[in-house]
Amino acid sequence: MSDDLSAPIKGKSRPSLFGLSTPLAALGLIVVSSLTLAGWVLLTDDPLGGEPRKVVSLSQETNALSSADIGVIGLRTNIDEDPSSASIPQTGSNSSGGTLTDLGPAPVDVVTVRNPTDPILGSIDIIPREQLLEQSADGFLPKIASDGTTPAQAYARPVDAAIQNANLPRIALMVGGLGLSAETSAQAMEALPVDVTLAFAPYGQRLDSLVRSARQKGHELVLQVPMEPYDFPNNDPGPHTLLTSLKVTENLDRLHWVLAQMTTYAGVVNYMGARYSADDEAFLATLQELSKRGLYYVDDGTSPRSHASNLTRSIGMPSLRADLIIDGLPDGPSIETRLLQLESIARERGLAVGIASAYPISIDVINRWAQEAEQRGIVLVPISSAIQSRSDAG
Repeated sequence: MSDDLSAPIKGKSRPSLFGLSTPLAALGLIVVSSLTLAGWVLLTDDPLGGEPRKVVSLSQETNALSSADIGVIGLRTNIDEDPSSASIPQTGSNSSGGTLTDLGPAPVDVVTVRNPTDPILGSIDIIPREQLLEQSADGFLPKIASDGTTPAQAYARPVDAAIQNANLPRIALMVGGLGLSAETSAQAMEALPVDVTLAFAPYGQRLDSLVRSARQKGHELVLQVPMEPYDFPNNDPGPHTLLTSLKVTENLDRLHWVLAQMTTYAGVVNYMGARYSADDEAFLATLQELSKRGLYYVDDGTSPRSHASNLTRSIGMPSLRADLIIDGLPDGPSIETRLLQLESIARERGLAVGIASAYPISIDVINRWAQEAEQRGIVLVPISSAIQSRSDAG
């Protein structure tokens, strides 16, 4: 009895899993579960993993919506709708007497919109002309129409003939970086004078809608093409950047992707590109492709090594180089100073070209300056008009 009382108490043995004690088994299950979950995440590559989702069936009611209801504004080559039945009026030349510059003849028989608040603009295309579109794997590319009309001609903002021929100091302003922020883009379109040319980056999520709004306001549009700077890739303009290290065909593929991101633009402008614009072989092939598609080219003036002027002249391509970047220092007093410098250039040469970014401060200062400059006899003109003026000057 005493032996029984003094002996250690014998409890029931703990259950085991695969010969392991319970703590080890539990730890094993945790490890296995973690590895399984990690493997599932890696293998499924679900970009919306963990995000709430909703599945909606496409009913007849959804299919019955009009293109306006669902925000479809792109034009497809097999479109069946008769443009004459659209609510947007059709017209030919500028009813106010204005004409396009000699970049080409005034457009006729195209879908346009009237802007009754604009004393100069009679009408302007807000959707791309079918004859100026080429379908590609990337989307629609600009092209020259069979009658010779170019996008640079068709999508130029008309300028009143009296202003075009008047001996007044003129300034062409381009504001770039639109399309990346819908809010900033809307602010620019609302505040900037309609003669300011707007340059869109190719990476925006709502480019179609923003581009259409800009055209409805009456702005001339330009597309920014990302090109290689000297410190690439530390300074990277973005996806599909044109690079000197690539073959010509590879850069053309990238260029086509960029060109297909929007429509109704009259020309292109470099985004960065100091190294690329100094490489004759790569850059010339790009300019030849742009020229073949009927676009003009704007050199933003940031690189003294750019060969744009010589190369575009050699192939007869409409182009110009900007005189000043007005918001290199994005503060009010600096921008005001640069705008006054532009006025001095315009009074001396007859024309000056400035480029800015869509900073809120830049938009605000340009808006206030434009009202005052008009009272001082300065005329704002779109980039296409500036190109024609410099071409006429030789």
